[in-house]
Amino acid sequence: MNILITGTSKGIGKSIYEYLNYSKKNNIYVVNRNKVTFDENEIICDLCNLEETKLICEKYINDLCIDVLINNAGGSIPCQLENLSLSEIKNDLCLNFISPLILIQSVIPNMKKNKFGRIVNISSISGVTGTPNILTYSAAKSAIINMTQTIAYEYNRYNITCNSISPGGINTKSSINGREKISILNKMTKDEYQSQMLEFLPNKQLIDCIDICELIDFLIHSKSINGQNINICGTLEVH
Repeated sequence: MNILITGTSKGIGKSIYEYLNYSKKNNIYVVNRNKVTFDENEIICDLCNLEETKLICEKYINDLCIDVLINNAGGSIPCQLENLSLSEIKNDLCLNFISPLILIQSVIPNMKKNKFGRIVNISSISGVTGTPNILTYSAAKSAIINMTQTIAYEYNRYNITCNSISPGGINTKSSINGREKISILNKMTKDEYQSQMLEFLPNKQLIDCIDICELIDFLIHSKSINGQNINICGTLEVH
């Protein structure tokens, strides 16, 4: 299969790439902001820049016959609402919602033609519940979930499935750094913030990337799971 993954330089995206590339049976293309490998299948693009995103779609992605798209790239700089600048709002929405939408637009025609396609969007538990001090990120991830459900309804007849995954606290360096910044805005220590977060988890542990990788692999091969947002947050109920 031809697989396209965005944001594979670190964290969840790096784990997804390594997991799906382990068998060497898939032809994997990646989109990163900065060059990570010397692989010819790596496409360099700043997904905060919509013009760049459109350009790589027209120049590369439209012709790649992608079977599986994994919209993983995302992120935000924690900031209180009253201090958000217009450029920060724009960057958050472009990176976390609009660029994933543009990429889906790019791969859909070939998926329709081949009557097969799998789209997995990495959302966030913040898109389900909202999280203080990352308002635009939370709003964009919520939009991802709604977009996922709409695409699933619209393209189901072409054997194209679209699902989203909403992780909670992930055990990656970038996620830990982000939580540290949020804890400062909440006037808490890093340990206090993490203890509060883990309070709702039965096993009191952060989520491991392997859980997300295995779920993505399952969704790629599933014919009947479509339009679902799957929370991976270690608890039975999301408040």
